[in-house]
Amino acid sequence: MNFRRKIFYTFRLRTISKFTIILILACFMLISIYVTNQNKNHHNEIDVEEPSTELYNFGINIVVLKNVRIDPSKVVGAIGGEDPLKVPNQPESYELLNFEYGFIKTGVKPNIKKEQLHSYETNVIKFLESLEVLDSVDWKTKHYYKEKIVLLVTRVEYANLYHTMTDLYNTFITIKLLNLTINNIHIIIVDGHPLGNLDELWYKLFKNSITRIGSYRYTTDNNNNNNNNNNNNVIPLLPINNEDHLLYINKLVIVPYGYASPLYVDKDIIINNTNNNNNNNNNNMYIEEFKQFLLSSYNLHDTYNICNNNNNGNNNNGNNNDNNSNNNDNNSNNNDNNSNNNGNNNDNNSNNNDNNSNNNDNNSNNNGNNNDNNSNNNDNNSNNNGNNNNGNNNNNNGNNNNSNNNNNIINNNNNYKSIQIIIISRNNYYSHPRNIKGIINRKINNELQLLNKLKQLGFYNSFIIDLINLSINEQFKLIINTNILIGMHGAGLTYTLLLPNTSSLIELFPYYCCQGNKHFIKFTELRHINYNAYYGLSYNDNKQLDTSYIPINEFELLFIRTFHKWKENIEKEKNRKKC
Repeated sequence: MNFRRKIFYTFRLRTISKFTIILILACFMLISIYVTNQNKNHHNEIDVEEPSTELYNFGINIVVLKNVRIDPSKVVGAIGGEDPLKVPNQPESYELLNFEYGFIKTGVKPNIKKEQLHSYETNVIKFLESLEVLDSVDWKTKHYYKEKIVLLVTRVEYANLYHTMTDLYNTFITIKLLNLTINNIHIIIVDGHPLGNLDELWYKLFKNSITRIGSYRYTTDNNNNNNNNNNNNVIPLLPINNEDHLLYINKLVIVPYGYASPLYVDKDIIINNTNNNNNNNNNNMYIEEFKQFLLSSYNLHDTYNICNNNNNGNNNNGNNNDNNSNNNDNNSNNNDNNSNNNGNNNDNNSNNNDNNSNNNDNNSNNNGNNNDNNSNNNDNNSNNNGNNNNGNNNNNNGNNNNSNNNNNIINNNNNYKSIQIIIISRNNYYSHPRNIKGIINRKINNELQLLNKLKQLGFYNSFIIDLINLSINEQFKLIINTNILIGMHGAGLTYTLLLPNTSSLIELFPYYCCQGNKHFIKFTELRHINYNAYYGLSYNDNKQLDTSYIPINEFELLFIRTFHKWKENIEKEKNRKKC
């Protein structure tokens, strides 16, 4: 009996011992994994007290400085945040700030060599050149701001959607690569630009945790107080030392500006994140994550449903409400829907109404548009500025001879008739102090003809949209439900980044400008979406008015080719998802 009991207790003791050893080993393993992850998360180095300067090369160079002081009095240039109408003709050089030696102060000599940086990372180089190394400083006697990690963001072309998107992407990718979160960062905008239409994006995406460097100059520089009493856009949020008027920051990150962005047209940069084993993210440079970041900030989601019976999954009711600002488009749409089945003879009156509404709503496009509409409604009896005889005659013949073919295209694709097609209109508006007349270049002078052609082909859910008339939220809603985006080469095509994954882009180029530009070709390649382009001829351009005529027959062929490619991609995706 004692022998059995002894064996039992021995077995039990061994079992408990083995279990204890396994548990201890598991704990050590978990601790090891945790420590490894903490070492990879650069933001945990915020606990290090000693000042230091680190360069992280992820394809783009990100500089991280610890325990530094920023001296706002060393900034030269505009305060920023003014009403742009109150600073007309303000030089851009005054808004692109200069930083004197001592703008950034640290206790250690940086170990970053200029050769390690790319020549185009100009803003990073400028900040490092302003860095002053203090000889003897007791860093532990000062209170450094630790609540959030501070990012220095430089904007150049702040009023341009394309360049704003490259700046936003660089800020996003910096946060991503350093394993930070939106909630634990604060952005200091280090430029002197006045208010702009796109400022909302910065405050919305980064939850209003943003200040301008000018706000700290405004606080400490008595010479500027009288000039900025009414400027409520320069309110400091970070604590500033009352004795020396410096910002004491525990961790400061210098974000490369947009010209050094992997998104920028001439930068062949691949993101190299050694902390992330997801090769898909590395291949597409987190483009899809960036898209979702933009949408989620506005409480929007990519609602595209490839398996929907209409094959587009659009929230059409919401989009139609968003497009109310473009009355001429809606009227044209309604009239064309009612008159399309009766032939072109019934279209004259309805299109004349469109001309009247367009005359009221789009004053900037009066030259060319009304003439184009009249020539279209009267079966092209005249030839638009005398430049397009061949194009219009061919278009008339094409319309007469190919009407049956066009009808067959639609009849064979009834499930696709409700796809949303957007033509981006470029109209004059005041955007920044150097453009007080609000002149916008590269307009389409016959955009209503293009719209009418789409309606004739049966694509009734087509619209001409002037994005400046929509809020950013409305613009986002519109784009995520767009299947084919059409527009002249310009910043509005930046929204290629937000299109559904099966969408297509048609980019139009005038003869006199930009035919070698590949800004949006790069975006379509990053998004893996279909791209087509029209390259204009000199006799279709009016350089004096900065407008271009797009031949209808060429536009029709280009659109049909794009549509068939879009349809092919839809079918492939449906087969892949087994809809």
